[in-house]
This record gives sequence, structure tokens and C-alpha cells, in this order.
Amino acid sequence: MGEARASEIWVLDNFWAAKVAWCESGDLTPDGSLVARTDGVHYIIGAPIPDVPASCKGYGGSRFQVTFVCGPHAGTVIVTDNLWCQGGIPDEYRDRLPPNAIVEPITARRGGERG
Repeated sequence: MGEARASEIWVLDNFWAAKVAWCESGDLTPDGSLVARTDGVHYIIGAPIPDVPASCKGYGGSRFQVTFVCGPHAGTVIVTDNLWCQGGIPDEYRDRLPPNAIVEPITARRGGERG
């Protein structure tokens, strides 16, 4: 295995090991952001930042509803326009990073209803 490939594996292992540590710390990042996992994908709910352009927020400021279905935040529902995706959880980490939420996009309907 080349040095560049070994370095890439080390970085990815450290990246996902940090996500496991967050899970074991109550699904919170070191700065206190909530962590959601669904359908094998890992997310962080960023802090509300109302005076920042949407282009500087997760998913370009699109709105999502995150419903925590298990774990320390079970029953909590959050609507956010600052959701950040860390990507698909590798198979070797899925048993340590189980689903804990339902993440649904919010689309505008007539009359301001969401759906």
C-alpha cells in the first residue's frame, strides 16, 4: 500500500472515529451541535444563524425537520435551515452509528403550509 493511500485511510478512520465519539457522548459534537443519523447518512444540525446568506448554510439554507426517534434526544423535533451532511456512514461503522432520527425536507406549499 502506498504512503498516500495509507494516509487517506488514516484520515477516514479518524473522521468516522470522531463521529463514534460524538454518538457515545450523547449525540453531541464538541461544540454542542446535535447529531442525526438516518438511512445510513450522518448529519449535524448547525446553530441558527439568521443574518447569514443561505449560501453559507448547510444545504444552501434549505429547511428540514429532524425528528429524533431514539437515543438521548428521542421525542425532540427541530426545524433547521442549517443542516450539514457528513456523508454515508461506511459499513464498518454502521453498528456503532445507528439511526436515531428521521430527516425530512420541508417544502413550501400554498398558504405557507409545509409538507
